[in-house]
Amino acid sequence: MISTDLLLTTTFLVLCMCTLSTASPRAVLTLVNKCPFTIWPAIQPHSGHAALMHGIGAFTLDTLANVSFPAFPFPNLKNSWYGQIWARTGCTSITINGTEYLSCATGDCGLQPDCSRENIISTPATLAQLQGFGKPSPSFYDVNLVHGFNLPITLTAHGGKGIKHFSCPTADCTADLLQTCPEKFKRGAPGENSWPVVACYNLTIGRVPHHRGVKLVPSWNSKFFESACPNALTNDTQEYKPSTLHSCEWLRELKIIFCN
Repeated sequence: MISTDLLLTTTFLVLCMCTLSTASPRAVLTLVNKCPFTIWPAIQPHSGHAALMHGIGAFTLDTLANVSFPAFPFPNLKNSWYGQIWARTGCTSITINGTEYLSCATGDCGLQPDCSRENIISTPATLAQLQGFGKPSPSFYDVNLVHGFNLPITLTAHGGKGIKHFSCPTADCTADLLQTCPEKFKRGAPGENSWPVVACYNLTIGRVPHHRGVKLVPSWNSKFFESACPNALTNDTQEYKPSTLHSCEWLRELKIIFCN
């Protein structure tokens, strides 16, 4: 005969397991387009991480449209994902020797429709950089302007809790830097005689004499970005400050909102 204590213990363990399984769903990424034009989202995993939407190629996101998908765990990394997401603009499909490519005015990744980690970003883009979509360890996210700027962006976390605050912080660069970009760093639309301006280059570092040789310092150009968007990472020499690196525990959803 099974004792009452054993039955109670077994019931308690089953309830705990059910609670844990329902309390820890996979984190979801949601992309929202508030721009008055169509964008082509790019999703680029870092080395060793899975492609979140593998095999779909390029996809469009029309004005006021959104798309959600799980941040799939990569088996060897215990429910974490590390990569970056951005919006490509002004894209045109082209065919070369029977192969289809995607040429974009901003955020282009080597003409490849599906931006893999091997493809570099060849034109300026505002990046959402993500790391560690797992539980209960925190997820980290930030806005990165090291590759330049093409449109405002806001990252909002939902369903989690901040490490130092009750709510998870928002990461953003909401200023329209196309209006204030220094003249020599403006990028115009291809074939439009440099107008209209579609992006702003970021020359992230400069070189100054130093008693031990040459020292790398943030350039004047990157300081322009930092002044306009203090919550964003703006140069390669900048250490992660509390204002630029954001974290959230038990994150359920991260919304990446373009032109917000």
